[in-house]
Amino acid sequence: MDSYEAGLELVSPSFNPNLKMICVGAEAPTLAWRTVQRPVDWAAMVGLLDELFVSAADVDIDISQEDPPASPLPPGVKLALLAGLPLDARLYLRARLALAGITAVDEVQTVAQLDDSVRARQYDLVLVHVNDDAVDPWVLVKHLQDLEKPVRSVAGVSANSSWKTANLAERMGCIGLLEIPFNPLQVIGLLQKV
Repeated sequence: MDSYEAGLELVSPSFNPNLKMICVGAEAPTLAWRTVQRPVDWAAMVGLLDELFVSAADVDIDISQEDPPASPLPPGVKLALLAGLPLDARLYLRARLALAGITAVDEVQTVAQLDDSVRARQYDLVLVHVNDDAVDPWVLVKHLQDLEKPVRSVAGVSANSSWKTANLAERMGCIGLLEIPFNPLQVIGLLQKV
C-alpha cells in the first residue's frame, strides 16, 4: 500500500480489519500484514503472496483419473451439448447459451463421443453441425430423438443453409436451424424455445 487512496481506505468505516495488507514504503500502518521497503524486491513480493494464498490443509486429489464422472446437475439447471462445431462457433454459442442461462455445456467432435455423451447425461439442447461430411446429420438427429431418453431439443447449425435445409430440419423435428455467420436475433429466438 503506497497511495493516498489506500490511506483513505484504512480510516474508512467500511474497512475490513481482517484484510491482509502488504504495504510498500517506510511509513507502514500498524494494521499492515507485511511491509516491504523500496526498492521492491519482486522475488520477495511473490514469496509474500505465496504465503498469503498457501492452503494450510493438505488436499488429497487423485490426478490419475482422466475425466471425473459426470455429476448430476441440480434441479432447474439446463444442459447443452455442442456436437462437431468449429471452434469459433462453439465459443460464440457458449457465450450466447450463458446469457440465456444455460451454463452447463459439453462439447464433442465425433459421432462416437456424441453417442456416449447422450447416453450418460440428459441434455436439454443439442446443437448439431450440419455439414457435408460423411455422416448424415439428419440420421443423427433422428437417432437423438429415438433414444430411450430422447434429447428434449435438437437444433442444426449450418454454414451453407438453404430453404431446403431449413425445411428438412423442421420436418426432422429440429427446433431450428442456425446459420453461420450467426444472426444474434435468430440465436436468441432459438434459445427461447429451450
